[in-house]
Amino acid sequence: MNSNMSGSSQALKTGVIEVACGKGTYTIAALTNNVIKVSYQDILTTECKQYAAVLSEPIAIRLEEQDNHIIVETQEVKLEITRSPFSIDFCDQQTGSKLKGGEFSRKEGIASFKFGLKGDEAIYGMGSRGMPMNRRGHKLLHYNSHEPGNGMGFEVMNYSIPHLASSEQYMLLFDNPARAWMDIGKTQIDALEYTSEGGNMVYYFVNGQSFEELMGEYTQLTGKQPLPPLWAMGYIQSRFGYRTQQEATKELDKLLEAGYPVDAIILDLYWFSDHEKPKCMGNLDFNQKHWPKPQEMIQYFASKGVKTIPITEPFFTTNSDHYKDLENKELLVKNNAGEVRTLPDFFWGEAALLDIFKPEAQAWIWERYKYMKQYGFDGWWVDLCEPEIHPEDMVHVNGKAAEVHGIFGHQWAQMLFEGYAKEYPEERIFQLSRAGFAGSQRFGVVPWSGDVRRSWDGLKAQPLIMLSVGMSGIGYMHSDAGGFIYGEKDPELYTRWMQYAVFTPVVRPHACGDIYPEPTSWSEEVQNHIKPFINLRYQLLPYNYTLAWKNSVTGMPLARPLFTQFANVPDTVEDQYMWGDNILVAPVLDKGIRNRNVYLPKGNWYDFWNHQFLQGDSTINVGLTLDSIPVYVKAGSIIPTTPEVQSTSFYTGETLQMTYYVGNESSQTQLYFDDGKTNNAYERGLYELVTIAATVNKEEIVLSTQVEGKGYEGAPKKRLYIFELIGLAQAPKEMSVAGKVLSHEWNQEKNIVSFETDLNDDVIITI
Repeated sequence: MNSNMSGSSQALKTGVIEVACGKGTYTIAALTNNVIKVSYQDILTTECKQYAAVLSEPIAIRLEEQDNHIIVETQEVKLEITRSPFSIDFCDQQTGSKLKGGEFSRKEGIASFKFGLKGDEAIYGMGSRGMPMNRRGHKLLHYNSHEPGNGMGFEVMNYSIPHLASSEQYMLLFDNPARAWMDIGKTQIDALEYTSEGGNMVYYFVNGQSFEELMGEYTQLTGKQPLPPLWAMGYIQSRFGYRTQQEATKELDKLLEAGYPVDAIILDLYWFSDHEKPKCMGNLDFNQKHWPKPQEMIQYFASKGVKTIPITEPFFTTNSDHYKDLENKELLVKNNAGEVRTLPDFFWGEAALLDIFKPEAQAWIWERYKYMKQYGFDGWWVDLCEPEIHPEDMVHVNGKAAEVHGIFGHQWAQMLFEGYAKEYPEERIFQLSRAGFAGSQRFGVVPWSGDVRRSWDGLKAQPLIMLSVGMSGIGYMHSDAGGFIYGEKDPELYTRWMQYAVFTPVVRPHACGDIYPEPTSWSEEVQNHIKPFINLRYQLLPYNYTLAWKNSVTGMPLARPLFTQFANVPDTVEDQYMWGDNILVAPVLDKGIRNRNVYLPKGNWYDFWNHQFLQGDSTINVGLTLDSIPVYVKAGSIIPTTPEVQSTSFYTGETLQMTYYVGNESSQTQLYFDDGKTNNAYERGLYELVTIAATVNKEEIVLSTQVEGKGYEGAPKKRLYIFELIGLAQAPKEMSVAGKVLSHEWNQEKNIVSFETDLNDDVIITI
């Protein structure tokens, strides 16, 4: 409706109002009680589009109007709108004003929205950046940019997200893929200004009372990440690159013979290249000279529990098999004159870019993926999809390069996701993708931090990148573990990076040149320091897979900044993080150090390695050795682990070690199980969700269990839970199940009680 009433109050079922202002109109809609959409249209921006968002239907609102003011209310949010000069005060119904502003302006082709910032307000977000997480005081470019050798100090990288999260408990999302800048109090200390070179003038205000609530609302707006296949939680081996079938097989066999668990191997661009002739990016088929029996190779890998993933790219060299076909069908990006815009100095010779925004181009490349899939590939690597080179004079079917650049990888991911949904609806998709947009998580994107430098600065940037991108809904950001490019061979750096990587969403060492990323390429000493960590990754499968499930239903990232989980923790504590709700990780990020400080938030904690009890709200100085990094468990946690397996293909969850770190307060632990491969298993009820409540009373601890879900094919008929209770002051006086004494063992030296149970009945521990 047009907002021209005066002194009236009413409920609007449509939930949409329009406010005329100058030469344009603001359209304001409530999409949930906590999500408000604001768009601006004038003669230059006439169409409101949706890229990141999936919500579109407004809810009812209450509207009150006066001469120069409008009040819009939902159950949770109140908007106080001033017509002239135009502004919006976004308020929480309980806590009051959170964000002021929203005024639109246009000058010399640059469009902007401007907001106010409070004095001590911190702002996070904007995607992958090698910088502190609080972006206040910076002006940042939104533009996915390939930066080889990146690390600390790189403010523009390959996965930019026009999304902000505030310490005032709100979020802002600008649903515009055009090149843009976010001035976060740099030019004007108390102002936040978003400016772009045109494009979609739409932003969303997201309200909440906590980080968890904000993530739930934000991922309801932009979509939840589907649960990946179980094997994505295992060890993935990659290199630039295996040049032949013989080399790939040899290197995998080395890993397996050395006792390393492996779940996938990645084939970089040599899989389609004839090394002796001009290289042909875009062939997208095995080079038979170097890979004579690819299906036999992939079947051999599968027999070992190892999946195979090939690289694909959106660029096609002029001498590649498909270039002429794509040119004739007009599926390549053109210039202003309507001619194919080639790149003469591309990495592998003159090349052109597939216009993924053309439906015909999407159909063409999807057919190639279907063709490749017949070899038995289990997932996909989509590289260079920023796009890596994207000149200003490139013109796509839907706009100029700068206007659509941010959405290129997002569109590619959508094409793959929708192709799977139609052709392979039972399968979960796995797609490594170097770039995307806000909301790309709903297409199953698994991004990494680009061509990171093999250096300590490269490593130091990784937790910051992972945590920042996670706050914007992308839960699976990870890195080329060990570093990808440049730098010397540094055993200590490789060791510390691999140890850190075990507590990230994906473990995937990858490198170029003659410094190979496989653990078997390093000394026995290095392997002794990292192999236990890779084994630990598999032991933590039940914990990590439950994290992945929680991400798919709540939007919560697997790794979280401490300040989002614990009140009063400063955001300057950013070299450590929570891995899920229960495990605190403090990676070693500096060369040669023999100790490091670790801040333990308020509460009680246990050292993961030696079970030492520690009081929180304190900074401890931890001695370091090369065989470990500091890891702590929150008191009250139950950490599930499983015996080591060679691959997730052999994991059943039939026997689980349950380590309960006894706390003073009651707690709850969830364990999610399904077959690890069926798409939408949770939504279809094909799962088992075990909830274990640890109720702490004055003289007893009661462990009780609830199970939900219809179960799944291949599930164990019953599970055996082997419990260890860490932190009891003395041996339990009595332990019972269903009124019968429970057999148990007490380790007096370590104060640990252990017992076995199927958890079909409550376990009562009298202390």
